[in-house]
Formats: sequence, C-alpha cells, structure tokens
Amino acid sequence: MIDYSKHTVLIVDDEVEILKSLNRGLHSEPYKRIFASSGAQALDLFARQNQISVIITDMRMPGMNGLDLLKSISEISPETVKIVLTGYTQLPQILATINHVDVYKILTKPWDLESELKVYIKEAIEIYEKTTANNSLIVTSEKKSILYNKMLSDSYEKIDHVLRLYDELIKAINQHHLYTVQALRQIKETDDIAKVTKQMNDRMHYLNKIFEMSRYALKPFTVNDVNDFITKGIEKVVDHKIVLTFERAEKPVIYFDNFKMISVLFMDLIEIIQFNGGGIENIQINERHKQGVEMIVTSKADLAIEKLMISHNQFVESVVKIIGGTYQMTVTENQNVITLYVPLKEKTEQMETI
Repeated sequence: MIDYSKHTVLIVDDEVEILKSLNRGLHSEPYKRIFASSGAQALDLFARQNQISVIITDMRMPGMNGLDLLKSISEISPETVKIVLTGYTQLPQILATINHVDVYKILTKPWDLESELKVYIKEAIEIYEKTTANNSLIVTSEKKSILYNKMLSDSYEKIDHVLRLYDELIKAINQHHLYTVQALRQIKETDDIAKVTKQMNDRMHYLNKIFEMSRYALKPFTVNDVNDFITKGIEKVVDHKIVLTFERAEKPVIYFDNFKMISVLFMDLIEIIQFNGGGIENIQINERHKQGVEMIVTSKADLAIEKLMISHNQFVESVVKIIGGTYQMTVTENQNVITLYVPLKEKTEQMETI
C-alpha cells in the first residue's frame, strides 16, 4: 500500500495564476505539493528537498524552458517521474523532449484535472516507488515510440475536437443573427422590441452555456454517468416527484467524448421546462447502442410552456443539429413531448492510456 503523504510533487509554470489554480484543485490530495514559477527556482527546490517524486512542468517558459529543465533533472534526480503540460503549438519541442528525457505523460490542453492530472500524478508516484525500489528504470526505444504515437494521436484528436466545436459555434452564431434579423423585420409596435431583445438574450445565454462546456476535456464515461448527472440535477430543480426511466444498451459501451457538454445539454432542457411552469411528468433516458443517448421529457399540456418551447425550439433544434443530434417537440391534447438525441463517440483501443 503506497503512502502518498511521503511523496512530494513539484509543479512548474511561469504563470502564477495557473499555479494558484492547480494548488486549489489539488488541495485535498494526500501528497505534498511545492510550486516554482521558473526553471531556475525549480532546480533550487531540487537542491533543497530530500526527494521529489514527480515533476509537472509547462514547456514554454522564459529563461530556462521545460526541455532544458527536464534535462537537468534527469542528471540530478533520474528517478523523478516527469509529466509535461503543453499546448498544441509546441509539438516540435515535445518531440525533442521525448528524444532527450524520459517523460511519463504529456497532457495537451485542454486537459481534465479529475480524470487526467490527478490520476496520472498518483500513477507517477507508484512508478517512482517501483523505480527507487528496483534502483533502475528502463525506458526502451519501443516505449518511446509508443509514447510518441500516443501523444500524436491524443493531440490531433483534441485539435480536431476543438476545431470542430469552433466551426459549430460559428454556425450557431450565424443562425442566431438570422433569427434576430427576421424578428426585427417583423416588428410593428414598440413593445415588440423588448420581446425580440429577450429572445435574442435567451439565445446568446443558451449558446454561452452550451459552448462554454466545449473547453472541458474529452473523457471516458458510460451512459450510467449521464444518468447519474441528470438524476442529481433533477433533485435540485424539480419541485415534485417525477418518473425517471433508464434504458441501457445490452452490451456496456464506454464513450470518449465531452461528458460535461452533453450532460449540460440534457439538463438545460429540463431546467427550461421546469422554471417556466412546465409540469414535467416523466423523463426517459435511452442508450442507442454505440450511437449515443436520447432523452424524452413529457410534460402536461400547458399553453404558456407550449408557446415558450415553440419560440425556443427552432434555435435549439439548429444548435443540436449542428453538433450532429436531433431535437423534436410533439404537442398533443394532454401532453408536450420533447425528444433530444445526442451522438456519442465510442472509446477505441487507440484511446487507451499507455
């Protein structure tokens, strides 16, 4: 059993706000954390500390960059396990780092604190213990090749994801402008301006809320996680008991996608209906095997909520369509039924952690 409290993790970044953020995010972790805002300061800490199990460093820093720092640490403390945080524009420097020093993990932005950094730090501490116990750590050219290919695969996948979301955001903003222009052209009375302005603000709020989630890293999850997120959210916003049904695929599927963004999409729909007087009767979550997740919200027929959703539907439908999903509202005499489907990317072997 590893006693993490005996280990020290050094985090190096020239941006003090990032160090403060990481300190807050890691405050409950069992290991000791020390921070340096430059390569020179990091080396000074190595000289004064008995042992540093793990170093986490940014690559691009003024003065001594991350590569030079890791080269020095490899000489003075070869057992220290190295983790690199970097941006996409630094691939050549990362490749040089892999060729010159032994790096355990390379996290490209945007990375996730919970599912990536915290997990990898503990794994690095475990490696440090095994290394010091055996007094040897052999990093073969084959391992370097695996790390190299993994880094490229992860980097390009995240780049594609961010660029795709950027394109989607531009399309959604263009759609928002189109609806605004159409509404302005139909204004006949002064009072209508306030109504158009509110609709415009509601659309921008929706866009900001959904696409703010795009900055979260891709992570592995199952439809159970989506169900748990929605279940907890319902307890906070729905003031009456509703029926929640959940249908999983026959074979468990692990997805690798933007969990936060997808979950917020579902929860936002529930909040809109609930906070505008919609009497939600039941919510059904269905997993389409290896395709995605569908949520069906059924509420009592109400003219006010029906008008709200009709005005809201067109824009939401266009945004959901942009990200590859479908959105549909069916109105009957007794009920309003809204169906939201979001595709999910299945986790593949290439996405496995080294």
